Amino acid sequence: MSHRIYTSLIFLSICLIFWGCVKSEVVRQADWEANLNDIFFIGQNNGWIVGDAGAIIHTKDAGHSWKPQESDVSDNLNAVYFATVRNGWAVGDNGIVLNTDDGGRHWYRQKTGKPESERLRLARKPEKRDSESNGPAFRFTAALNDVYFLNSKEGWAVGESNSILHTKNGGKLWEVMPTGGDVSFNSVCFGNRQEGWIVGGYDRIYRTLDRGKTWTLIEYRSPEDRENVGLLNSLSDIQFVSKKDAWMSGTNGSIFHTDDGGKTWERQESQIPYFGHVRHAVNGIHFYDAQHGCGVAVAGNITYTNDGGNTWTLQDSGMTNTPNAAWLVGPETAWVVGEYGTILYTDDGGKNWSFKSGGKSDVVANDLQEIQFADPMRGWAVGRRGTITRSIDGGNTWITRETDLWFNLNSLYFIDADEGWAAGEAGTVMHTTDGGENWEKQRSGTAMTLKGIYFKDKREGWAVGQLGTIVHTIDGGETWSLQKNLEWQMLYGVFFLNSKEGWIVGWPGIILHTKNAGLTWEKQNIGTFNELYGVYFVDSQHGWVVGQWGEIWHTKDGGEIWRLQSSGTYENLNKVHFGNTQVGLVAGDKGTLLVTMDGGKTWIAQDSGTDKDLRGISLAGDSLFTVGEKGVAIKFEVESLGKDEIMAMLKPEPSVTPEEEPVVVEGGLFP
Repeated sequence: MSHRIYTSLIFLSICLIFWGCVKSEVVRQADWEANLNDIFFIGQNNGWIVGDAGAIIHTKDAGHSWKPQESDVSDNLNAVYFATVRNGWAVGDNGIVLNTDDGGRHWYRQKTGKPESERLRLARKPEKRDSESNGPAFRFTAALNDVYFLNSKEGWAVGESNSILHTKNGGKLWEVMPTGGDVSFNSVCFGNRQEGWIVGGYDRIYRTLDRGKTWTLIEYRSPEDRENVGLLNSLSDIQFVSKKDAWMSGTNGSIFHTDDGGKTWERQESQIPYFGHVRHAVNGIHFYDAQHGCGVAVAGNITYTNDGGNTWTLQDSGMTNTPNAAWLVGPETAWVVGEYGTILYTDDGGKNWSFKSGGKSDVVANDLQEIQFADPMRGWAVGRRGTITRSIDGGNTWITRETDLWFNLNSLYFIDADEGWAAGEAGTVMHTTDGGENWEKQRSGTAMTLKGIYFKDKREGWAVGQLGTIVHTIDGGETWSLQKNLEWQMLYGVFFLNSKEGWIVGWPGIILHTKNAGLTWEKQNIGTFNELYGVYFVDSQHGWVVGQWGEIWHTKDGGEIWRLQSSGTYENLNKVHFGNTQVGLVAGDKGTLLVTMDGGKTWIAQDSGTDKDLRGISLAGDSLFTVGEKGVAIKFEVESLGKDEIMAMLKPEPSVTPEEEPVVVEGGLFP
């Protein structure tokens, strides 16, 4: 059987998935797909996490398992606080306040915003009449960033307003109280019924001594500190562990400590690394006692102290996702939550951190952008925040490699089972020669975001991206040189048919073609200005391009003329693959999968089993894989199909162009 017929056999059998011949299975999926914003524990066993899209997660067994709780809201939840194991509150966007009196089995929305006077109108909308006050009722609509309760009755909440919410009855009535401040607030903390603190942007700290009726601006930075560090701080968190000891965190790696009840504050050396000329922001801080604390910062940075902050130690978190909050349930035991469903755990004072989502996967929800299998067993996928994950068992299980990349990886290409490259933001190119076990960074010669990468053999390859950038290597990436850049174009996809001929697609409606390995690139005319994301050719004449708003373009003459095909969808289409001139598959947003058996004259939408955006597709033996949004990977596997039946379907009809000699694409997705 020829290579071409074998390729088509595999591809057609995969396409017959959608006529009931195969089974589909989600082989990689994060337990929690939302950004997680805050965490709170009562004791060591009972904990709650809140996040975007109304996410509330609860453990009652010290984090061995985490279970969702139903919030009945879709707003982002930014903070959570429990006064007892039964009484808790969660606050978030649009002024939302949720309350539970049964540990979270049921959550109820509380009304917010009865003003103290008619002049307090910031971020409030008139609603129905309030029968109790016999006046207009109001709803506080500014985002709430933090909540704090002294007991099960009295609490405060702050957010994107210069006012503060206060309740004396567990939230049955929330009053809007003025602060006199001129910024929004990020955190609130009370040491007792009278004394409290709120912090926010532009170095603002306010203190009250009368339960929040009046607030006084505090100058917390010494003249020496302002001289040494000229930048203003946006303060993110504050915590008092006693009447005397408290800590604050903020931008530029800031951690401040007071040991005299807030009369004076001293900057501590957080060890948070620099990003350019400033340090990463510390998003949250938590202390178990006056000695043991943890701070979390942008880009996966975690710092830990065992001596009250006299010395902080930067730790290896094993990730570059940004953590948002930390909670210590013991001197050495801590939890950290963050973006893309991140839940981290340590029981040795931060020396080792592990993902512990309490579910089946213990993977985070970083988007996957591209997937490729080199053979039926070995495959790789790359994505957001430097994610590199691989499978060695035909895609049934996936192992995510630890990297120090904060930048997104957008594309990858393996020339064989051992050697491959990945490309992404800030001109990032990564290279492996041991099947993805280890990766080294190559100097791409550009700082532009790279969207696509392709190698025709172990030495020669191309990467394309922002501002029309095309970089080229002839030594396996040891050196890269610019073939083209500094044009107002975004190049998304690159494909080479052989050692000389290739195409690049992008925005606005860009198709570039070369017949001399990229020494020159000629623009091909196409009737669109939309973004074009994917390109595939089966020979020098027949090719397809997919892109924005459901566009599929087809050529029968190598790109001299491109004609629009009807896809039947307006979703963005991201990747295209063809087994021969007739059989093809397209993946796109909102779980879009399209199949054609007639060269694209008709495209039939199929059920992919997901509503997530699909960014990449790859063949592995008799299986098809798709990856995409929230890190999902789906496997479609042929269960039973007669080879004679497939061969009959592959038999060319008289109207079909006679088959040419096979063109082997070295290192391509089809074996």
